[in-house]
Amino acid sequence: MAKTRWYFLLIIVVLLSQGNLFAQQRCMFVSAAEDPGDARDLPLIEKLISWGYDVTIVASTSLAGMLPVEFSDYDFAFLSESPNSSDMAALKGHPLPIVNLEAWAVAKPAVLNWAATQTVSNVGPSYILIVADSEHQLAAGFPTGADMLLATDSSVEGEAQIAYKVTIDVITVATFVDDPEQLSVCAAEEGTLLADEETITENRAVTIGIHANAYEYITDEAYQLMQAAIHWVLHEGVGVEMFTDHTPLHYSLDQNFPNPFNPSTEITFSLQQPEYTKLTVFDALGREVETLVDGKLGAGSYKSTFDARNLPGGVYFYQLQAGNFSEMKKMVLVK
Repeated sequence: MAKTRWYFLLIIVVLLSQGNLFAQQRCMFVSAAEDPGDARDLPLIEKLISWGYDVTIVASTSLAGMLPVEFSDYDFAFLSESPNSSDMAALKGHPLPIVNLEAWAVAKPAVLNWAATQTVSNVGPSYILIVADSEHQLAAGFPTGADMLLATDSSVEGEAQIAYKVTIDVITVATFVDDPEQLSVCAAEEGTLLADEETITENRAVTIGIHANAYEYITDEAYQLMQAAIHWVLHEGVGVEMFTDHTPLHYSLDQNFPNPFNPSTEITFSLQQPEYTKLTVFDALGREVETLVDGKLGAGSYKSTFDARNLPGGVYFYQLQAGNFSEMKKMVLVK
């Protein structure tokens, strides 16, 4: 018994020596006001916290006075639409990954040198069209050609969604259905030359155009795109899609469907609270075949696709580990 205790103590010491393996990702939420932030931003702040991120609210007016070491305290920045765009200059070309909810060309994108001044639209609830390859992480699992709403309403008429045309090399994720020239969701890869033709970004950045007056009306689909954006800017390929962020009453791992299957099947599971989560597939001999999920997920229900087209038929097992919860189930690949 004493030997066992020493074994687990050694594991804990090793983990501590490597830093907190399960530490929360730190988010700098840039709002128009100091903590607790602009009132319009509260739904977003609460959502980020529910997803398991360690959120610090920073007033946009304080960005210019921040030292480089202070920026390095955060894993990514989440820019609300609420602050004045001129306050964003401190982030131009900064290595801090960015998720930006303003796509008005003469505003934040222009300050960040994402785009030159161009014709923009600021419209009420309008459908967007996913145009990125459905295999791209930023498409959040939505197929090419899918149309959806980012926000269903706004407290100010004509201010639910915003869009712009870009002049830099971007990954185009979604356009407006009625005006394909206007981008609604897009991203810039690190190493991108910005519109000033001088600055090369050291980070990944994503823009999703939603006006702050519509934040309380953001749809589940828009939140899925935001989660995908965060994972992408952090270089986290979690390999999972959230299909509801309603807090489940318990942890669960469902039987895959279809089962038996060929060549792919979906595995769904639920998390009662944010957890570091791992979903792994093993063959009949207990050898690890593939890790489908490996990262911090917020509370909610998820689905992951297991593609076994390159594997032989037979019995396989999949295991979910999330905090103290662990469960394994069997599936059959028929060829």
